[in-house]
Amino acid sequence: MGLAAMLSRQAYYASICDHTTLLHFYIRTYNRAGPWLLGILTGYLLATNHGIPTPGLRKIGWILTVLGFGYSLFTYKIYGKEGYQGNIYFETFNAGAAKYIWAFRICWTIYISSVSNGGILSQFLSLPIYLPLGRISYSIYLLHYVGQTMGIQSVRVPMYIHEFQMINFLVSDLVIYIFGGFVFCLIFESPFLVLEKLMLAHRTERISQSSVENKTNNSKEYLKEKFSIENKSNNLKFYE
Repeated sequence: MGLAAMLSRQAYYASICDHTTLLHFYIRTYNRAGPWLLGILTGYLLATNHGIPTPGLRKIGWILTVLGFGYSLFTYKIYGKEGYQGNIYFETFNAGAAKYIWAFRICWTIYISSVSNGGILSQFLSLPIYLPLGRISYSIYLLHYVGQTMGIQSVRVPMYIHEFQMINFLVSDLVIYIFGGFVFCLIFESPFLVLEKLMLAHRTERISQSSVENKTNNSKEYLKEKFSIENKSNNLKFYE
């Protein structure tokens, strides 16, 4: 994945520098809706507790996931080749399907790990080291686009793309955006989460109190009905 990210940076530079592609394709909502909907579907399946998929479905899911990772890696290697000439059929397929392939492999990995059927991968993704990164991941997502755009626009001379230079970009970006995401989360995201909990705490308390009252009332009504039935049965025995 790191290699794919390094190789994709050149294509990312080109897409950002080409304002037509950026404004009319890259940032359009309808081009981003597909992966978002797949994420919503995954969350719905987990929330409704659909359980562990069948063995056949798990095999198909893992095969498609591995093919998806391979597709993303080798696609960017094709783009990174020197003297690459665009192919209309390949470019069209990649533009339409690449986001869905990426989203499916992520959603499948999350789903199968959440139902405790991911094996070693599930254990690796459940390590405690990922907890702080998971908390600041959304802040990193919000910051990385702005930071990378500023870095690209500040370039004044052509860059020579080399493996060591790409590793340097990757490591420096990770350090900067993880630290920036941590600060951004502390300043903006965490206070709003605390406010949300405070606002919803009263509602949760009212709901819990009303549920307790309903249970109490139902138990009282049940005792009344039971007592009346016992009285009727006693009366019938008396008359007999």
